[in-house]
Amino acid sequence: MPLPANGQIDFSDINVELGLTGTTQISLGQASVRTLYGVGAGAIRLAADGYGKSNAIVPVGVTTAGPGIVFDFGATNQSFTTTNATLTASGLTYSTLDATTVDPQLRRTSLSFDGSRYPYVEVSLLRTGGTGWDGTFYYTTGGHGESNSFRNVYTQPTWNGVDYQYMIIDNRNLTAGGTDWTNNTITGIRFDFGATATDDFRIDWMQIRGTIYPIAGLYQSYQLGYHNENVNYMTAPTAEGATNAVNYPSIGDNISYQWVGYFLAPTTGIYNFRLASDDGSYFWIGNNAVSGYTTGNANVFATFNTGTVTSVNMQLTAGTYYPVRVLYGNGVGGAFITFSFSGPGIATTSDGTGYFFYNADTTGI
Repeated sequence: MPLPANGQIDFSDINVELGLTGTTQISLGQASVRTLYGVGAGAIRLAADGYGKSNAIVPVGVTTAGPGIVFDFGATNQSFTTTNATLTASGLTYSTLDATTVDPQLRRTSLSFDGSRYPYVEVSLLRTGGTGWDGTFYYTTGGHGESNSFRNVYTQPTWNGVDYQYMIIDNRNLTAGGTDWTNNTITGIRFDFGATATDDFRIDWMQIRGTIYPIAGLYQSYQLGYHNENVNYMTAPTAEGATNAVNYPSIGDNISYQWVGYFLAPTTGIYNFRLASDDGSYFWIGNNAVSGYTTGNANVFATFNTGTVTSVNMQLTAGTYYPVRVLYGNGVGGAFITFSFSGPGIATTSDGTGYFFYNADTTGI
C-alpha cells in the first residue's frame, strides 16, 4: 500500500512499501528509496516528499506494468493546460489550480502509453478554496476524444485545510467505457476536480503507474509427473503459496515443481545464483523468466546430478526487481533441490527473505 497521504511517516512504512521487513536498516539516500520518493538527488523530506508515494520500481521484463509516469509540480506545470482555470507553478513543491468560472478543467495532451500497463492514476491534492466537486476523469485515445462515454468518477476526499489528500483512480473498469482504457494507447488525460468558479486547489504531484506490489516469497506450485526437460510441462499446476527458500532435501517420485516471482537486488554488483538437484532443474532471470524460456536459454541448469553445483554470475542494479523462474522435477529415486545465491555483502544462502517476492495479481510474475 502507498505511504500515508498525510501525518507521520517513519522508516518502517518505507520498508513495507519496498517489500522489506519493518526493521530492515535503510537510508533515505539509497537508490530504492530515492526511486520510491521520486527524488533523484539532494535532500529528501521524510514525510512531505513521501506523502502517498507508492512503490513504482518495476521488474525488468514485465509486460503488465511499467515504471511510473510522474509529474512533479512546483518548478513547472509539467506541460498541463487549463480550461476555465489558471495553473501557476509556485516555484516550491506545488502548482496552484484556480477556477476562473464554472467547470474548471486540467488537461495533459501529447501522451502515449499503453493503458494495460498503466491502469492507475494517482493524485496528491489540497483544496484551498470553494466547496464544489465534480470528480470526473476523462482521457483520449487514437480512436476517441474526451467524451462522457469514456470517463471515470472518483470520490472527493475529506479535506482538513492543511494536508494534501491522496486519491487513486483505477481505470481497469471505467464508470463509462468498460475496459476501453486498458485496451488502448492513451494520448491525453483530463481532470475535473472542482465544479464552480471558486474551487481552488494545490497540486503536489501526479503519477500514472502499473500494478506491481511485490509480496514476500516466490510462488510455488507443483504438478504430478516428471517434466522430462519440457519447460512448458506445468500446464495445470496446483498452487501451494509463497516460500522464501527453495531448499528441499527430499522430494517424492514423479513430481515437478515451479517457483516464480522476483529477486530484489539490494546493492549494485555481481550476484551468483546456484542450483544443485536430482533430477533436472533450471533457473531463469530477467526477460526469459517471463516468456520465451527454454532449456537452452536457462541461466543455470542442473540435470540428473547428485550434488554438483552449477552457477552463473550476474551484474544486477540496486532497487530492481528481476523476474525469476525455477523449474524442477524428479522421476524416481533420490530427489532434492537447492537454489541458493550470494552477492555484495551476502554470503551464499538459500534463504530469500527480503530478496524473493511475487506479484499477487498474477500469483507469480
